Amino acid sequence: MTVYIHFMPNTTLEDIDRIHSMSSMMDKVAKMAYLQGERKKLEDMAYQLGRSYRIKGYFTSQEKECANHILEMMNEVQSEGQRLNSEFSNEWWNEWRKDVLRLL
Repeated sequence: MTVYIHFMPNTTLEDIDRIHSMSSMMDKVAKMAYLQGERKKLEDMAYQLGRSYRIKGYFTSQEKECANHILEMMNEVQSEGQRLNSEFSNEWWNEWRKDVLRLL
């Protein structure tokens, strides 16, 4: 997400900092939404593999390899999602603290 800032005489560094922080948080929200979509795709693939197993009663070597790969990717997506969520939460709390301090 690109944010264009038109500098005006009354623009303060606080305003610029706030715009940058909001842009950063929105980028993280977009990444989290993307990761949720990827997780859904991986869950669908895992479901299809499960159906194949229930029908045949076994996994081929390719299906085993695919299942392991899907599990690895799901773990990576989950790990990245947790990292992004933590970063977003920290940024949100920092902004909240700034706003509270401004009011005091």
